[in-house]
Amino acid sequence: MDIIVKSLNKYLDLLQLEKDILNYWEENNIYTQVKKKEEGKEEWRFIDGPPYTTGSIHLGTAWNKVLKDYLIRYKRMRGFKVTDTPGYDTHGLPIEVQMEKELGIGNKQEIFDYGVDKFIKNCKEFAKKNLVIMNDQFKRLGCYFWDWENPYITFKNSYVEGIWWTLKKAWERGLMYQFYRPLNCCPRCATALAKHEQEYKMVKDTSLFLKIKAKDMEDTYFIIWTTTPWTLVANTAIMANPTAEYAKVHIEDLDEYWILAKNPITHLISGELGYKYKIVEDYYGEELEGKKYIHPLIEEVPYQNELAKKSDKVHSIILSEEYVSVAEGVGLVHTAPGHGPEDFEVGVEYGLPIFNPVNVEGIYKEEAGKFAGMNVFDANPEILDILKEKGTLIHTSEIEHEYAHCWRCDSRLVYRATKQWFFKTESLVPELLEKNEEIYWVPDWAGEKWFKSWLTTLKDWCISRQRFWGIPLSVWICDNEECGDITVIGSGEELKGIAGECPEDLHRPWIDKVTWKCKECGKGTKRRIEDILDVWLDSGSVMWAAQEVYDGHSHYDTWVPADFIIEGKDQIRGWFNSLLCSAMVSSERKNYDSCYMHGWVLRDNEKMSKSQGNFIEPEDLINGTLEELQKNKSYSQIKGIETFRFYSIGATQPGRDLNFNVKEYADTFRTINTIWNVFLYANQKFRLAEFDPDQHTYEPKNLDKTAQWLLSRVNSIIKEITELSDKYKLPTVTDKLRDLIVNDISRWYIMLIREKIDVYSEDPDKFEIMALLFEVLYKVVLLLAPINPMLSEHLYQKMFKPYMKSMGLEEKDSIHLQDWPEIEEDKIDDSLEKQMEFSRELIEVARSLKNQNRLRLRWPNKKMVIESTEKLQEVEFTETIKKMVNVRELEIVDSFTPDNNFAEMESRFGNIYLDLSVNDDILADRVVNDLIRNIQYSRKKNDFKVGEEIELNIGVNSDYLKKYIEENEGFISDKVSAGELEIIKGNVEEDESKAYEELKICPNKDCSATLKKNIIQKLEKKNKTKCPYCQTELTLDKINTITFNFQRKN
Repeated sequence: MDIIVKSLNKYLDLLQLEKDILNYWEENNIYTQVKKKEEGKEEWRFIDGPPYTTGSIHLGTAWNKVLKDYLIRYKRMRGFKVTDTPGYDTHGLPIEVQMEKELGIGNKQEIFDYGVDKFIKNCKEFAKKNLVIMNDQFKRLGCYFWDWENPYITFKNSYVEGIWWTLKKAWERGLMYQFYRPLNCCPRCATALAKHEQEYKMVKDTSLFLKIKAKDMEDTYFIIWTTTPWTLVANTAIMANPTAEYAKVHIEDLDEYWILAKNPITHLISGELGYKYKIVEDYYGEELEGKKYIHPLIEEVPYQNELAKKSDKVHSIILSEEYVSVAEGVGLVHTAPGHGPEDFEVGVEYGLPIFNPVNVEGIYKEEAGKFAGMNVFDANPEILDILKEKGTLIHTSEIEHEYAHCWRCDSRLVYRATKQWFFKTESLVPELLEKNEEIYWVPDWAGEKWFKSWLTTLKDWCISRQRFWGIPLSVWICDNEECGDITVIGSGEELKGIAGECPEDLHRPWIDKVTWKCKECGKGTKRRIEDILDVWLDSGSVMWAAQEVYDGHSHYDTWVPADFIIEGKDQIRGWFNSLLCSAMVSSERKNYDSCYMHGWVLRDNEKMSKSQGNFIEPEDLINGTLEELQKNKSYSQIKGIETFRFYSIGATQPGRDLNFNVKEYADTFRTINTIWNVFLYANQKFRLAEFDPDQHTYEPKNLDKTAQWLLSRVNSIIKEITELSDKYKLPTVTDKLRDLIVNDISRWYIMLIREKIDVYSEDPDKFEIMALLFEVLYKVVLLLAPINPMLSEHLYQKMFKPYMKSMGLEEKDSIHLQDWPEIEEDKIDDSLEKQMEFSRELIEVARSLKNQNRLRLRWPNKKMVIESTEKLQEVEFTETIKKMVNVRELEIVDSFTPDNNFAEMESRFGNIYLDLSVNDDILADRVVNDLIRNIQYSRKKNDFKVGEEIELNIGVNSDYLKKYIEENEGFISDKVSAGELEIIKGNVEEDESKAYEELKICPNKDCSATLKKNIIQKLEKKNKTKCPYCQTELTLDKINTITFNFQRKN
């Protein structure tokens, strides 16, 4: 009969396999068929967190996409219609910074000189170019069944209008406002940054203690401490804690008086400075309020005199119990309302002028006097020198502390007060916390601890940026100072209705040209403020802004929350935050129901960095060009992306970092290779036996206990993986599947059935066993499909596709058009599974006992006895235990008294005893089985096909060995496919035309072990050694030999 089951290649070449499958999917329009299959089904709404189109993807992006792809594939197989629209974040500083590098632009002014219109077009083209590259890279990861032809892109007009809709809704709800307040600004990027765009890093700075002369008290100074000397230029007050204790201290060495908190007096004055002192007066902080001082840089910054004219609170002590601690510092806080949020808050309360002598690029303005034109950080040393020269600098030291940096360019940030636009997110904290409680988080602590903590301390969201490439802030303000009327636009249609025009491209600079006469005052002109929006608002509004991409219509009011989102841990303050805040300010509801947080990809516990040389590109894994893979010969065949897919899904727990380790990665390839070998083994057996799945089936009620156990295990694993996937507990999925394939099928079930399905087996259940194995392996392919979509597709095409009807299924062009395997609850037998687990554990203990007593596992023993410490239930798999331990008898007793022939080992089942005594029958088994194994190995080494008949000659120099072999002549012939077998006394000839081997046998008859080559080599060098099994002294002249040669039978 024709053999229909196609053969699998002996060796797994993932790189070529993946290429072939990707081509197959494209040529056969599999994605189109996938989309057609899910029409009319219940929707599972997944939203893709958009990566920046700044260049090639990195390993972290790949991991993220693989996790998403697993769930998209799984949910489809479960019968859902899945939203599979990829997204791309195309705006913001990441793109601008890349373009500045390409164009050689160094600052903001140079962009104006180059031309904003040209710069914007360059940014858009840059994003488009990288988008195409990234599309191809994601598809190469096996993430093929996504709508790559129609991604949501944040620079599209429809998307821009979706963000404008957010602004309009927030404005209408009174949750959007403009205000003058200090914000961290990036001097390199020349823009304000929101809290979630700031990264804190450890830096070393000079801290200083400074004495500031009191105006109305002779020889008296207020002591302050700061780590930012540059902010002294903008100092307008000193803060004290009204309830804290302060003292006026006479410094005897200087004959002057210092005022500071009591707590630090001894440490600072005696300890750090070594001065003698005496406390002459005590104060509570409230008694210091209003006391005046002379600004320490009054000569260098003359504008300070102008500030003093604006308020009598300038250059005086003000109070704040909230922001002044006496537990650290000196209890008096230098206050610059233009450079700090706390200073600003108290300064406004006291009516202080908000003095900000620094521009957005971190350069002092004209009001800074002597320091005008200097970078604030460059000015620090000069300020210190001036203070030292004036004699007001008391003490300096170097400290290491956290300082905010720009998340993109890594520049140190500068606090400065500017007019910005905000969402009132702080006022929504109670509602945000309530919505957070409704979200299903994986891991739970990501929401219950991390996100809750973030939301609890949330401040108002600064949404405006002073840059170019981004969504324009849709706010037009009347330029008549007496009017200042504000219009917030919610769509292009609304803009055209009001202004009479709307540009084809809604970006700068074209949108900036749209103006109209103010109807409120009739005098001024409505002009758009030149700011763009925080890029996090782009992705935060995706649920409605991308609506057109999902269903072809822009209907922002009717958006539907996502069932699921998944991103890295940095998105606690990023996308997870911007999504929820955008939804709440615009719509008063949450926009995602479930959220999975993963960690970052590290390499050997360090963050990957190109500069450090530990960076890995996905292409390094695909092409096998990673240095560690190339250096190790055993790793050199590890190519393709399927290993990374399996590895990354199960490498770490939710929320934890994936620490990429080459050895663990290689171990995963070994798992993949084991999976391949399981199918290869079954494929070979099916073909040799001419097994036809359409002709052979099995009857469930007739299955033996081992087969019933296998069915139970498969259905248990299907159930467990289904539950894990439904709950988004992804890392455990691969553990479960690995356990099923490697431990249950490869290392156990196949071991138990291999003789029954051998090509020469005449077992009456042979084809029923094959039919069961075929069905089980198909279900394994289904479970594997979301993890390794290309490998599973290849196995499906080669082994299963033509036989779907034999399993009551429809033949389809792809495994990814098939459904997830059903859970057959009636096949699950927990008791049977526990029985097999017990049997396997017992077998491991028994094997350890054999090994401990220098017995090879395949050598038979007469008897094993289990003396149970507690009542064991009836053992179902007695024959299996006997077979796998290779004992003739198995007894389970309550009590046992062994003789000297028994070896003993304790176990959790009780004491286990193994009979070590031998007789001719036992020894014959040893010798014959060792001989058969060596002949089989020689056949394989000499490229003889399975079942190919041979002419075999065996020579033996020992009478008792010759007898053992002659008594088992038929058994040997069957096992090694010997059509002719001759056994002689002495050695057979070594003939170049025949395969030839010589076995050395221990001369101790009660051992008769076949000695390994290393033992013989040691013996040839030293003339003496011991048998590793029986410890008999060995010499070359006394060792027994068995020789054999064979050739193909004519």
